[in-house]
Amino acid sequence: MSTTAEPETPKTEETPKIEAETEADGDGPTKEEEEEATNIVKVLTETKVEGGKKGLLAMTKETFGMADGGSKKKTDVIVDTLEECLTKVKELAEAEKKLCSDDRWEFPCTPKDLYESNDDIINAFCMWAKSDPEEKKVEFNVSKAFRRLNSYVGWMYANRKDLDPAIMKLDSPGIVKAAKAWGMKLTTDGKNRMVWWWDFGAVDHEAIVQKKTVTPADTLRFVTVVSHVVMMDKDAQENGIYFCQAFKNVGFMKMFKYVPMEIGAKLDRLTIGVLPVKMKVICLLQAGRWIKIIMGIMRPFMSKKMRSRIVIVGNRQDPQEMLDKEFGREYIPKTFGGLEGDVTTDLVAEKILIHFKEEEAASEAPTESISEAEPPATDPAPEAEATKEEPKKGEAEAK
Repeated sequence: MSTTAEPETPKTEETPKIEAETEADGDGPTKEEEEEATNIVKVLTETKVEGGKKGLLAMTKETFGMADGGSKKKTDVIVDTLEECLTKVKELAEAEKKLCSDDRWEFPCTPKDLYESNDDIINAFCMWAKSDPEEKKVEFNVSKAFRRLNSYVGWMYANRKDLDPAIMKLDSPGIVKAAKAWGMKLTTDGKNRMVWWWDFGAVDHEAIVQKKTVTPADTLRFVTVVSHVVMMDKDAQENGIYFCQAFKNVGFMKMFKYVPMEIGAKLDRLTIGVLPVKMKVICLLQAGRWIKIIMGIMRPFMSKKMRSRIVIVGNRQDPQEMLDKEFGREYIPKTFGGLEGDVTTDLVAEKILIHFKEEEAASEAPTESISEAEPPATDPAPEAEATKEEPKKGEAEAK
């Protein structure tokens, strides 16, 4: 049974159990810190992405504004069951497909190792559009699911030259090497919540920055594949995901030696603004002041719900105690952030790193890179031109 959505009413968002330190460390910014803030704003404002079409700051603001998929609209189609939602979204996708002269609605760049049929992909978007657990009535927003699906299809197609279907495989050498170098982990905790762990202390600096045997293109493909592992995971679909990132006090400019700004903007758009993944908490540990500066800039462009989910763990908090309380040490990866944990395997290891072979990695030539440009120590430099997005064809609307 379908019903037209009533105007959205404010709902009480469940407060994350992890507590944030919102105050700046110390008695206020020093002159050096003020200069750092000025430089960060300058870099974000002047650096261009998407082939020079957009500024990085504008792109990032736009991405954070997409995080929750927008407010429920009066004309949105609401149904009571997953089956109804799947049927209606498939109908909308088929209508859109008929208006396209390309194959984007066949999901050519989505990793084939991770799903059996296109229904599995669409189902993930329907689950994303399911009402939150704290809401009294279970319902699915067909229109919201399709809007997100349409954004996903557009992003994947715009990056199709870099996401070659022949390369987007779990055993692709470039993706496997990137998995080894980045050290990301995906685990499930005792409450069946998926946790994505990203530890800059575990990153292979030599492979990514010095020798560049793992290129920015490899990183783009690897993170895209990992994102799809999350997207297709049943626990993540039902319970959402916790994202924990340990920065090991990596500085602002050094960060872009690991992830060039063009690639970073693409991945932010994918993971925050396009994928059907409900980020329950984004927890940032061992972060420098620059993280707080950027979050301060982005805060006005985030929804209240999104703002409540971003947690910055300051120097006055014990990250070990916090993670132990939230997950339990038995669910924390070993050595994550230099902390103690008991987990020694994860989904990245089981699905991707199982294909890693030392001798092949040593002899494999680097995969072609999207962008080798790096910003200088103080002023931003233009990034290499990104893949240009082709205009979408007609867009089907939910009725």
